[in-house]
Amino acid sequence: MLKLNKAITGACLVIGSSLAAAAADPADVALVIKSVQQAYPKLGALCPGGPAVVRDAVSEAVSSLGASLKNDKKATAEAAVQRILAGCPY
Repeated sequence: MLKLNKAITGACLVIGSSLAAAAADPADVALVIKSVQQAYPKLGALCPGGPAVVRDAVSEAVSSLGASLKNDKKATAEAAVQRILAGCPY
C-alpha cells in the first residue's frame, strides 16, 4: 500500500509540474532560456549536474530578469527547466 501511495504522489507531482509549465507564457520561457544560454553557452554542459543544477541556473536567470517577466515566475521557471532537461541525454 505504501508503494502505491508513493507512486500516486509521484504521478501527481509530475502532472502538477507539467500543468504549471503549460501555464507559462512561451515568450517568458524563451527569455529565461536565452538568459541561461548567455551564462552557459552550451546548455548541455548543465546536464551532467542533473535537474538541481539546471534549476539553479534557471533560478539565477529568473532573478536577474526580474520585472522583465510578465507572468507567473514559478511557472515560467518550471517550464524553462523542463525544456532544458528535455535536451539532456537522460
